Amino acid sequence: MDGASLKQLPPLCNSHIRIDAEGNWWHNGTVFARPELVRLFSTILREEHGDYLLVTPVERCTVEVADLPFIAVDVERANGIITAMLNIGEKVEIGPEHTLGFDDKGPWVALWRGLRARLSRPAYYRLAEWAEETHDGGKGAWYVTSHGMSFRLDE
Repeated sequence: MDGASLKQLPPLCNSHIRIDAEGNWWHNGTVFARPELVRLFSTILREEHGDYLLVTPVERCTVEVADLPFIAVDVERANGIITAMLNIGEKVEIGPEHTLGFDDKGPWVALWRGLRARLSRPAYYRLAEWAEETHDGGKGAWYVTSHGMSFRLDE
């Protein structure tokens, strides 16, 4: 491969932006006061190899993230589809593109560009209200279904 075919990455910088475990965005110790600004920055946020970056055509800036960058603050269910409402005003339908999962800190929903949102406690409890128990091999497990896919809640 010649040098012309290699894509040149923009330079890396430090944005001095931090996202706390509650999904609040901070810059140099001051919380973002305008939700519109958080939504704007969320459109260029990426996860790359465990690092969070704001990526533009001219630069890539690091972002410190305490847990996950977004919070699913609520969920609703209609016509066999569970929709998660995010703290940035977006909604995602849980299903093949936006799966549910667990890590050592709890449940999350997959978003876009490698990003995930932590489910808030109220959102998780609402999912638990909709869960159905199945018995596989004698042991019970709890699942919710959205877009025809089952997602285990009790991992």
